[in-house]
Amino acid sequence: MTGVQTCALPIYILPVIDSAERLHLRAPREELDPDGLALVLERGGRSVCCLVDEVVGHQEVVIKPVSKLVPTLSEVSGATVLGSGRVAVILNPEPWLEG
Repeated sequence: MTGVQTCALPIYILPVIDSAERLHLRAPREELDPDGLALVLERGGRSVCCLVDEVVGHQEVVIKPVSKLVPTLSEVSGATVLGSGRVAVILNPEPWLEG
């Protein structure tokens, strides 16, 4: 796979998606951080390795749609207000799994 970053797991080699890069939060990197954190996302037999900065936790939330007045990325499903009062953006990884 020339020009494609990959992540080697014990059995698989998966394409890498840098979530911050895809969300336009940072410029593309030439090399991956060997100590970086990644999540493996799977759907319909397709898997990708998604680089993340941090996993905060897991909780059930009510997703509110983003206002039509706010331009969004296809990766953004909506937002929610956490118990702390902070707003969290809810990501939709479907575009990353479509290739």
